[in-house]
Amino acid sequence: MKPFEAFATGRTVVLSDVRALASIAAESGAAELFRAGDPDSLASVLLALLRNPDRRRNSPRPVRPGSGPSAPGRRTRGST
Repeated sequence: MKPFEAFATGRTVVLSDVRALASIAAESGAAELFRAGDPDSLASVLLALLRNPDRRRNSPRPVRPGSGPSAPGRRTRGST
């Protein structure tokens, strides 16, 4: 699922800390980051979310396509 589709659910999205995703996460305020390639980091983030249901549902502001890397005018794989 693309990050913007995931943000549209209104739930916290878990993303790796690679630069492009970290930038989207910072814009959204509705993401939790884990260290890319580190399964213990991912597990820690997921366990923290499991223990805090309010945090899982919290989406401070909607993130919509057009506010990030998939903005209109940018060609992405599969676009026409």
